[in-house]
Amino acid sequence: MPARSSRLFGATLFSRAVPVPVGASPRREPRIPCYGLARITFGGQSHFGVLTDVSPSGVYLWTDVRPAVGSVVELALLQPGAEVALAIEATVIRRDEGALALRLSHRAAELPALVKRVASA
Repeated sequence: MPARSSRLFGATLFSRAVPVPVGASPRREPRIPCYGLARITFGGQSHFGVLTDVSPSGVYLWTDVRPAVGSVVELALLQPGAEVALAIEATVIRRDEGALALRLSHRAAELPALVKRVASA
């Protein structure tokens, strides 16, 4: 499948379908597509990425940083002007090319609505 591209915050972003492994468990909660700027902090350093889908229990983040699977990170959803709208602890559960799947340390029922509101601001 060819890669798709889009523009966000002045950067060109690419997306590509990632095959789901045979026997992979189904999602516990539906994912909601979105685009939102986020900061990920681990090892005393902060990096930036773009949320591409969210659920109350996890997120998918496009980013070039590569923390190990199992690493605990701080994820901050940023509003325009780099103001933090929500900060939550998360665990890296999968690393894909240019992206991370993160499981939130506690369920954040407000996250999907918050991401949509911030992204449309």
